[in-house]
Amino acid sequence: MKKKIMYLDVARILATFAVIVIHVASSKPNWGAFGFDSYEWNIFNLFAGCSRWAVPVFCMISGSLFLDPDRRVDTKKLYTKNVFRMITSFVFWSAFYIVERYETNQSLTTAKLIQKFALGHYHMWFLFLIVGFYIVVPILRKITADKEATKYFTAISLIFTIVVPTLLLHPKLDWASKGLDKTFMFLPLGYTCYFLLGYLINKFEMKKWLKAVIFITGPVSFVFATIVTSAKSQELGSYYGVLNEYDSVTVLLQSLFVFVATKSIIEKIKFKPKSEKLISSLSKDTFGVYFLHPVAITTIGTLFNLHSATFNPLLCIPLIVISAYIVSEIISHILNKIPVVKNYLV
Repeated sequence: MKKKIMYLDVARILATFAVIVIHVASSKPNWGAFGFDSYEWNIFNLFAGCSRWAVPVFCMISGSLFLDPDRRVDTKKLYTKNVFRMITSFVFWSAFYIVERYETNQSLTTAKLIQKFALGHYHMWFLFLIVGFYIVVPILRKITADKEATKYFTAISLIFTIVVPTLLLHPKLDWASKGLDKTFMFLPLGYTCYFLLGYLINKFEMKKWLKAVIFITGPVSFVFATIVTSAKSQELGSYYGVLNEYDSVTVLLQSLFVFVATKSIIEKIKFKPKSEKLISSLSKDTFGVYFLHPVAITTIGTLFNLHSATFNPLLCIPLIVISAYIVSEIISHILNKIPVVKNYLV
């Protein structure tokens, strides 16, 4: 059981790093300041595109924990603890970023400020997703109690959420989307496939041939998505981000690769108690890092005039990412020592 927890902790830390990479590599104004055929933009595209698995992996981690029938999940506690924590965290950090961006926000009307507060900072959309997941956890757990029902629901979720929409991107199949739109109306699937996949991968031993397919298609999809995104963006004269969407087959394959590879590697390692304690601590701090990293990125940029293209982005982006992570981790770790704060804000 400890090994399973360890690999989930490591996956959570890696996904947090990946989120920071996305936000540094695709930050404005650098993202739009260079031509699609430039060296700089293609490095941005490389880093941002190869990190899109972050959110799906977070979903898979949550699914592996909350959908396991062997793990008791009380509905009342789900709302009074998990959902309530998301709400209190959102209210605090949304207000924090309103104040942090005071110079930009002071010219806005009261109605616009309320709207910005209600929607949260750009990276806080993930909280809406997690709250939605918590709401349907009791229903999904009824499905995961039956292995065959879980496989079936996961299959239709993958087909209608990822596979079919990807196929319909082809111009000659545009006509089919009109009819299928009516089907989608009755299938509230969304990111459910990622939650269910996380549970299945965590709960059951994967067949060797399937693992081999994931280990081959995952890296291939990274290369394919990066090259095609660059080529199509140059051709169209605008960013072509279809292959980097969370409902794309490429991001699905990348996410499966990262999650399965992390599980396979970490479960084979015998960690010393100190190492386990460190990893657990870093994992616990990731929620705070998630909230803090945008202000860490902007502060580093302001104090040191360091942005993703200040010098060679191949070196600059990792430097900013590591710096932002360290700063956010230190602050988050301190906040996690404060009784009320650690339970409701980080």
